[in-house]
Amino acid sequence: MENEINNLSKQDRELLLKVPALVSVLAASRDYEISKSEKADAIKMGHLNIFTADPLLLNYYNEVETNFVKYFQGTVKKIYSF
Repeated sequence: MENEINNLSKQDRELLLKVPALVSVLAASRDYEISKSEKADAIKMGHLNIFTADPLLLNYYNEVETNFVKYFQGTVKKIYSF
């Protein structure tokens, strides 16, 4: 998977790496707010992907995990800044 990601444009690569955080924010904010426990659960679930993913996706999830918290918090900030 690592080679496939590197073949993408910079913008597409970044979006692909942000998708798990975006989905986690959507799931955590189903009641239009994100509690501390929902945030902690989302981050924990993002980390679990490394242990439960298909071996073909391990490189992808390792890379996702390095910026997951930053992307999660950035998305929350963008959504709730309105």
